[in-house]
Amino acid sequence: ASEGTAEPVGTSAFAAEDLQRQGYITQFDKDLQRATALRRLVDMDDVTAALVDAPPQSQYDIYIRSFGESGLKQVGVQNPAEDDRTEVGVQAERVKARSRGVEVPRDLGLCPELHAGSMSQLATGKGGGEEGDPPRTGVQPPFADGALLAAFLNRVFPVVRAALDENEGGGSDGTKSKSDTQFSSSFTSFSFAAARNRPVLKVLFSPCNPSYMAVLHGGSLEEGPSKELDRYMSVVLLWSIYDNRAPEKVLVSTSVVTCICMSPRHPYLVYGGAEDGSVCLWDTREPERNHTTAGRYEGQRFRLPSFSTSWQMGNHASPLVSVVVVGYNTTTGIRKDEAEQMVSLDAFGEARFWVISEKDQAKGVINDTENGLNLFSTVRLLLAASKGGERVNATPLRQETFAIDFVPSDPSHYVLACADGVRHISRFGSVAAPSNYGPSSRFFNQPVVVPSCVQFSTVDSRCLMVGYDDGSVRLYVHPESTPQLCIPLSTHRITDIRCSVANKWLSWVLDAGGTFFLLDLAKGEKEVPVFSQLLSQTNTGICTCFDVPPETKTEIRVVAFGFEKGEVQLHTLTDIAHLLNPDRDEGWM
Repeated sequence: ASEGTAEPVGTSAFAAEDLQRQGYITQFDKDLQRATALRRLVDMDDVTAALVDAPPQSQYDIYIRSFGESGLKQVGVQNPAEDDRTEVGVQAERVKARSRGVEVPRDLGLCPELHAGSMSQLATGKGGGEEGDPPRTGVQPPFADGALLAAFLNRVFPVVRAALDENEGGGSDGTKSKSDTQFSSSFTSFSFAAARNRPVLKVLFSPCNPSYMAVLHGGSLEEGPSKELDRYMSVVLLWSIYDNRAPEKVLVSTSVVTCICMSPRHPYLVYGGAEDGSVCLWDTREPERNHTTAGRYEGQRFRLPSFSTSWQMGNHASPLVSVVVVGYNTTTGIRKDEAEQMVSLDAFGEARFWVISEKDQAKGVINDTENGLNLFSTVRLLLAASKGGERVNATPLRQETFAIDFVPSDPSHYVLACADGVRHISRFGSVAAPSNYGPSSRFFNQPVVVPSCVQFSTVDSRCLMVGYDDGSVRLYVHPESTPQLCIPLSTHRITDIRCSVANKWLSWVLDAGGTFFLLDLAKGEKEVPVFSQLLSQTNTGICTCFDVPPETKTEIRVVAFGFEKGEVQLHTLTDIAHLLNPDRDEGWM
């Protein structure tokens, strides 16, 4: 045979395509094994959908179509929504009108000459003018819609005002003064010219929004610049901590208000207790036109109570010493959906529980038989019908009472600072153990130490701090009735105590002499305060009250002080960590 017809040597039985296919199969098997291993680690969602060639249907049509398969029985007729029964063209016109109502006007109608060129271009549908085009004359300026402009300004003004207030509060404030105290770096003074002749009785921060505080002023000591305000027995000012120029609201009362509190659920409600045994509340949502007869000063409209029980029978027989919202300091947190209750305590130990009732504003029914309800007001107080309320009202302590506080872990239990000691009471009649904290009787003819204020710690609900008339502070730990610690702090009566929200062993204390203390019960020398500062000046007088905001709800640490000459000072706290002893023992007890 010739060389051209010789058979090839070493040929394979598989073609090139077969080898490539075999490589694909091997790689696919490897990928499948790896995917199977990963599938056991990842939980994937399987979604199935059935596509049906059906025209678009409304929600009402789908409901009617599937009603027979649901097995339910129809008891009424449900009308479809208005949008489902309206033609598409009408819906489009409504959407266009709604969009026009919320859009920002092009130039607000303030500078029409700046936008005349752009408006003419939009009107003709052409761009910039070309060379050789004749100049257009007679172009009318754009018409400004007054209603649209007013609606836009009404929506934008509150937002701009809030942004400016936050910017002013966050930046350097020129109104702040340098502080010479041991615990603060600077302070801001708040004073209303018409209330400088009234002493500050109570200052407190809003539990809902700590950037606002309420200040209770007593009766006028001398004639002030506003004769209209001088005719009222008490004044409550609502301040924003970022604006000390003027108060946000001026609340007035014809009765002598001795105590106030703010709602932890509704930031617009302020409660008050009066010397004549009545309770009242202010609803700050009400417009100023509802209080045109109350008077005004420097643009500030005075607001009378929205509701007061002074026009009703069966009020307290003695002056009120405290009003508190039930469960304001609960450790489980405030639930917005729960009905709010408020308790009023008088000087004889009688506690009454009130339920907040709000009328339907949509009905707009005015009933002149509801005594105590201001015209056009919707919020009122009703006595709670409970066993605890009936029991306490029927059998008051019949001894002088000064303060009340609720147990954070159980709002149905509360303690009263009485002349015989601290009484532990259950609202619903269950056993309250221990029934008394501290001394409750005379022993060897020694007088009983009378408590003046009580405060539970929200960090550890077992800890109870009690201040006494002799200037001492005692620490009680539930369920022990005897004090775990007694600190002879001052020679004046302890007027108020605030437990720290961050550390259960830190407490702020103020005595009747105007001295401010910080106690640290975790250090070695527990009887010695971290610092003591006398807050008394010639232009302000003696410090009468103080309050600290919830530390978990505010970014800056501040403390507010009220003085006897009508001024409030907001001090910015320094870092007190350097003042604390590094050898603190948190688990000493």
